[in-house]
Amino acid sequence: MLPDQGGNVSSTTAFMSPNLIAWRQLYLNKAKLKAVSRTSALLSGFAMIGMVEINLDKEVDGTILMFYAINTTLLIAVHLLALMISTCILPNIESVSATMSSVKDSPHQSMNVHIQMAWAFSTVLGILLFFFEVALLCWVKLQPLDRRDCFYSTTMSITPLNLDTSSYSPSEMTTSIKTTNCGHKGRNAAIASTCIVVPAAIAFLWFACHFYRRLADHKFDRTNRNMVELENIHSGLQDV
Repeated sequence: MLPDQGGNVSSTTAFMSPNLIAWRQLYLNKAKLKAVSRTSALLSGFAMIGMVEINLDKEVDGTILMFYAINTTLLIAVHLLALMISTCILPNIESVSATMSSVKDSPHQSMNVHIQMAWAFSTVLGILLFFFEVALLCWVKLQPLDRRDCFYSTTMSITPLNLDTSSYSPSEMTTSIKTTNCGHKGRNAAIASTCIVVPAAIAFLWFACHFYRRLADHKFDRTNRNMVELENIHSGLQDV
């Protein structure tokens, strides 16, 4: 007896199906690839639109602009790679699960490394790069506001109308416009946004590590329970 479309298997047939673990892994990889497709398509689309629609100011710092371009390119490349892997593998898995054919016909076991790589790119590395994207975007948009409020010092020469410059000293023939104090509202706003993004990224990394650790513990406990139940079944069969 094989799993239904939802991947459910009754407890009476849990140990009767020799391919139960393979079917469970198939549905798990199928769900992961679907999540990768949705997440990568959404985040890469946001990054692409943000890069195209942003109005760059000529006073943007060159270093900030370089980091923004590198991070945006990496973000889009990582998500597109994960999306390509999902798009290539998912139809082959869905065809097996839809027709309820042999689980050995599915490539989910032979391509498990690629599936896990797509999952890591989309949900770990891709989301972390998206956090950096938000912080860099704030710097690109807000940092030039400080330079717009500055008035730079200039020196102008003054020539009298009678053109007789011999009676004027150099100090009397020049005047200066002093630089006013530049505002820091743009930089302060960018720093504030960065102070929010950095703890959020740290919390994301902590959750990812904690989640995968708990998941590994859960799999280990489930495997131990299955081994105990198999030993009990084996003992029962020997008694019969």
